Amino acid sequence: MPISKFCTSIWNLHRCCEDIKRKVCGQDELRRERSKTLKLMQQMGVDTTDWGRVNLLCRDARIIGKDFYYITAEEHRELRRKLKSIERKGGIRRQPVEMPEPPKTQQSRQQVIIIPMSMGQA
Repeated sequence: MPISKFCTSIWNLHRCCEDIKRKVCGQDELRRERSKTLKLMQQMGVDTTDWGRVNLLCRDARIIGKDFYYITAEEHRELRRKLKSIERKGGIRRQPVEMPEPPKTQQSRQQVIIIPMSMGQA
């Protein structure tokens, strides 16, 4: 293998490693931001063990407008700023909120019809 081809291969390998490192570090930052956001939600009284409730809060257009999973690291910082503002103004209402029911599809019901039959004359 010629030296120039070898150097090109090494350079490409180095660039690939740097790309992987950036992606891994980005995931690490996102994990830290998610953790901080969930901790703040817990302090505000949100049940963070129920992802449905977390997503219900996040989906509100005044909060962030999307599910928790799809929030970026930058949006987590913005979300925490909004949550802190809500907390300063009195917090989230403490009344339990009913989870919206998923749309029900029409299910067929079985019906049993009992027809009395007399065996003799009455």
